[in-house]
Amino acid sequence: MKDAKTQEKLAAASGREKRIALAKERENGIIQTGGKYKVDSEKWFKRIKLLDEKVVKYYEQVRADKTDIYKITINADMSKDDIIRIQNHIFFDGHIMYDGKVSRLQPDYDIAVAWERLKNGEQTIRDILLLKHELEETKIEGKM
Repeated sequence: MKDAKTQEKLAAASGREKRIALAKERENGIIQTGGKYKVDSEKWFKRIKLLDEKVVKYYEQVRADKTDIYKITINADMSKDDIIRIQNHIFFDGHIMYDGKVSRLQPDYDIAVAWERLKNGEQTIRDILLLKHELEETKIEGKM
């Protein structure tokens, strides 16, 4: 059973924070650690909030950057049109959410750092797979 303070924090947490916290719980109610911080600790909540704030700022920077398409096109060896389509899909387009509402995707830390690596020519195989995955999603959604 969670204490009242933890329940209050989970109630106020963003959807991403809730999913992370709930995913860390086992069926028997034991909370696993998230590495450095216990999931229900004050440090953990502060760290997640700080990461979320940084990722939101990074997404805003990507939306304003006019040079990343060219760099990623070269570094990923993909067409300019495909990279533009992927960027629009991740950072600009509205998507139908589980509640039926349309909104942009929630900023994601892993995507943010992958985009940065791609832009800087430090891409990994996983980053290229991410691009291909997102490109396929645009096709499924009919954004060809």
